[in-house]
Amino acid sequence: MNHRERVQAVLKHQKPDIPVVDLGGRVASLHWRAYLDLKTYLGFGDKLEGEEITSLNTISNIDERILSLFNVPFRRLYLKPASSFHKDVAADGSFRDEWGVLYRPVGLYNERTGFPLADAALADLNSFSWPDPSDSGRVQDLAEQA
Repeated sequence: MNHRERVQAVLKHQKPDIPVVDLGGRVASLHWRAYLDLKTYLGFGDKLEGEEITSLNTISNIDERILSLFNVPFRRLYLKPASSFHKDVAADGSFRDEWGVLYRPVGLYNERTGFPLADAALADLNSFSWPDPSDSGRVQDLAEQA
């Protein structure tokens, strides 16, 4: 079976020839330091080369050599923030994403600690500064990555 056939088998509740694994993503991924340790251990260097550190201090865009080595069938594409969004990081390391969610450094990770609509009433939704879903910056270079 190839990668596609394995994933399709799993989605049909059938048994693939080998286990289907995943590695990475923006939330369920390795902390960037652990990732660099893994790259170094595997002999792939100790620098980020196209990978990105996420808002949570994890890695997105895992090195293709690692994905191939561990026989990972999944590759990810991510929408970007609106081109008008600029992340401002405070002196304490805290920042807000384009939805207004507050992140603060907690140990090795950044945790979501403030939620702009947590106490909102229905009427508050009209005045909330919603991100622009139509911003063309969200898909910039996405076709090339695919």
